Amino acid sequence: MNNSKNIEKTFSKRIERKKLLEQNLLSSILNDSGSVFNSLFNESFFEGKSISQIRNTYLDDPNFTNYADSVFSREIRLKVRIREYLSDDPQLNQCYFEIKSKVCDVTFKKRLAFDRSLFEFLKPNLVRNYIERSFERISFINPDKSSEEIAEFLDEMLDILTVQSYSPVLTTSYRRHSFALRSNPEVRLTIDDSIQFNLIRYAQHNLPPYSKIETDSSVVVEIKSLVEDDMMAKFLMQEVFGSEESFSKYCCGIFKSHRMLQQHGATF
Repeated sequence: MNNSKNIEKTFSKRIERKKLLEQNLLSSILNDSGSVFNSLFNESFFEGKSISQIRNTYLDDPNFTNYADSVFSREIRLKVRIREYLSDDPQLNQCYFEIKSKVCDVTFKKRLAFDRSLFEFLKPNLVRNYIERSFERISFINPDKSSEEIAEFLDEMLDILTVQSYSPVLTTSYRRHSFALRSNPEVRLTIDDSIQFNLIRYAQHNLPPYSKIETDSSVVVEIKSLVEDDMMAKFLMQEVFGSEESFSKYCCGIFKSHRMLQQHGATF
């Protein structure tokens, strides 16, 4: 069965604006029937639900370059991950290899669907053969992309995994609540809570500290929009939630996990 129609809507070029909030403050905003938020946003549905469970597996090179680039807010940076939408439906057995690049404030995102068996073949000596023998299957579950687009993505993916030696370093899992602006559904808002981290590979050297650490009661609010709708998105963030702030689940998870290991006596 081809489940590509169930893929969460995503923009290939967009602006992302974020805010870290405590759950009690967010609840007061959402539960106020007369609030600005409820007058502006509707629930948005993915697979018939406005709430989804997501797990991301982040990949980085041996030097944790993506982590450092994000911590130092470098103008050009990369994020590589595999996203899973967790479901009780056994037919939804896909994951999405995603490559996100950020140039100044603009995010460019591309992704390709794979069977979850991809996780077994991420090592450099395995992934090339896996892709070559799975090309027909990959094409089938990505009907919105041409063979040329798929081949181009796979070449970049192979370079990341084999030449640049990226490998899994962290998983994050969370619950996502999705909303869309009533007057323009292309402006989307997500609220992520119940965030959990699991470190897969630790750095062999000291990492630069990440200052924005969430707590167990923190939630991440994010407004995503096309570039041409960014002025509206910026106004909405300020009007509903206050001034925005950059936040990375990946950086938070990496730094918190390493700090916890160090507190238990680990050395790097």
